[in-house]
Amino acid sequence: MKGFRYGLASFFESDSAVTFITGDTLASQNTIRSMQEPSFRDAVMAQCNRFDAHMLIALDSMDIWFDWETFAEEDPDGSMSRTKEFYLYSDNYLTFYSSDGEVIDRSTAQESMLFRSRPALSD
Repeated sequence: MKGFRYGLASFFESDSAVTFITGDTLASQNTIRSMQEPSFRDAVMAQCNRFDAHMLIALDSMDIWFDWETFAEEDPDGSMSRTKEFYLYSDNYLTFYSSDGEVIDRSTAQESMLFRSRPALSD
């Protein structure tokens, strides 16, 4: 969650009226399904009141997985070498709420990064 907070804060750093606070995750009390129910509005309003916030951004869920690509290169001696690059992917599902519990927007943010490169054996 720190990465989201820092990313959002850096986007708004020129606006002194915007402050980001990491609040309670709500995870201990709610599931993805319960977050879709009308009663979740009360939980959003309670969090906004607790932190005197005008908006709540909830990280609803994450989908994390690995994938890889194999690259072949010709070495100076004419032989072939292969490298397998492993990537870590993350789909992050976010919902933006007003302080009165209304959904403003829902979005998905995908991130990926090179996790590790390793020599691969030829087929």
